[in-house]
Amino acid sequence: MKVDHFEQQKLLELAAEDVALTQLAHRRRTLPEVAAVEAAEETERELSADVVRAETEVKDLGREVRRLESDVDTVRQRAAKDQQRLDSGSATPKEMTNLQHELESLGRRQADLEDQQLELMERLEAAEATLTAAQQGLVEAREARERAEQLRDEALADIADGTGRHESARAAVAGGISAPLLSLYDRIRSQTGTTGAAMLQARACQGCRLELYGNQLAAVRNADPHEVLRCENCWPDPGAHGRVRPVTRFVVEADGGSRGNPGPAGYGALVRDAETGRVLAERAASVGRATNNVAEYGGLVAGLQAALDLDASADVEVRMDSKLVVEQMSGRWQIKHPDMRQLAQQARAIAGRLGSVRYTWVPRAQNGAADALANSAMDGKPVHRDAAAEPSVTESDVQPEEPRTVVTTVTHLLRHGQTEHTPERRYSGRNDLPLSRTGRAEAEAAAARVAELGIEVIVASPLRRTRETAEIVGRVLGLPVELDDDLVELDFGDLEGLTGAEALEKHPLAVRRFMSDLTVAAPGGESIADVSARVARARRRVLDRCAGRSVLLVSHVTPIKLMLAAGLGAGDDVVHRVYLQAASLCTVAWSSDGRTSVRLVNDTAHLR
Repeated sequence: MKVDHFEQQKLLELAAEDVALTQLAHRRRTLPEVAAVEAAEETERELSADVVRAETEVKDLGREVRRLESDVDTVRQRAAKDQQRLDSGSATPKEMTNLQHELESLGRRQADLEDQQLELMERLEAAEATLTAAQQGLVEAREARERAEQLRDEALADIADGTGRHESARAAVAGGISAPLLSLYDRIRSQTGTTGAAMLQARACQGCRLELYGNQLAAVRNADPHEVLRCENCWPDPGAHGRVRPVTRFVVEADGGSRGNPGPAGYGALVRDAETGRVLAERAASVGRATNNVAEYGGLVAGLQAALDLDASADVEVRMDSKLVVEQMSGRWQIKHPDMRQLAQQARAIAGRLGSVRYTWVPRAQNGAADALANSAMDGKPVHRDAAAEPSVTESDVQPEEPRTVVTTVTHLLRHGQTEHTPERRYSGRNDLPLSRTGRAEAEAAAARVAELGIEVIVASPLRRTRETAEIVGRVLGLPVELDDDLVELDFGDLEGLTGAEALEKHPLAVRRFMSDLTVAAPGGESIADVSARVARARRRVLDRCAGRSVLLVSHVTPIKLMLAAGLGAGDDVVHRVYLQAASLCTVAWSSDGRTSVRLVNDTAHLR
């Protein structure tokens, strides 16, 4: 095609306007001010939650302080009344003795209440300081968010202003270019995804930045000055090379889920054509026992791999409803979990082999297709489907190798026999009480029952009551006892040795919080969440080291309940809904494919 110098110059001006528009669009997509606003909003949300928690604690402590003030006042009035009667001399000798005893008792009660009141007032003062700091932090966070929004809005306005100016300039320039030349320019730009025209300057094409040599350079020099030439590096001749096509753009939708968190988990992912929305590939598979976040990363890796298999040069937009994964893969949040860090590295390695990859958060309602695939995986129905493959098949249909052998490990969970605390239902955590006579008889009965179960390994908590129970069983079975510190009972701290009523009377607020929130520690002790973390460690060690065997774990109420919760795929709050008698037996089976089965709970038939 031949055009005069004036029109060629117009074409270069048009290319310059398009480059400017492309840069503005890229700047808008990657605007750091937008990320700064999102980070500021997240900080504000966290501090708002801190303020609510602090306000609640201040209100609760204030209420307890006022209650104690009322109790102290009541005791003082009663003591004053008794003292007045004692001083009057009107009481009989017996009544005077009783009054003196009551005054002593009231004095002790008043001192105890005043100690509690002082402790609560100190806690209230600390809580009020925490609230003040949180409120000040929230004010500062709101100001920071407002500043970030102002900077973002200014940047967006600047981009919008620049876009408007360049679009107007582009329209003016395009009006001076002939329709055939403009059509050719637009087609080249669409197919290359870069510029549609560039100048040859100092032997280098300013489009691809590559130098021309030999015949290529000679052809340019010898060409008619009015001829519009083609740079074969930018846009090869389709007749000669047969490989010119538009840039491929994919959308990857990914999700993951866990029934228990951690629990049986699976992921789902699909690849769509970005232009038509047509589904090109679907993937769904189990990841065994894992958390939601690990499963979501599994979906991301599977989706990126499917896109890579379709076209390694494609530009990809990943859409997920996991804010965590999107922010971490975008580089704005750190990745601390080792399993997630490994999967993120795998995802980045795949993304590095694609044309380009960007991450977008979408509401869960817009990620329904990937969510359905993840649920299919958790239901035991894996999917490996490509648009070109007919009929559709599942992963199990396309595996030529023999299926992996599923290994099942059976854990029998034995609670220790009674101690002197057990009949009185006292908090019994880290004490080293021995088994009572009844407890030893219970352990011997349990040993006779366990002898029928084919036990191969015995692992116990190192506390005296569990160690004695395990040693009695070990002598009957002829097996040694291994100790695991992570199987010890919850540390009840200041509640140790108290009955429930005594604990409520001595630490009313602390006990109520401990009983209602899994993350709140007993005063001076541990929380249920703390115990859950170390019991999970013990469980993983046992399942790794004793895979396929029958194991007896001798432990305490809380660790055993948490084992049952994991086996059921339920939350740790199960600890408040299950009763376990001393020397009772529970059984959970764990399969290597992620399935679990709770087979026995609180069996005490051997004690009757």
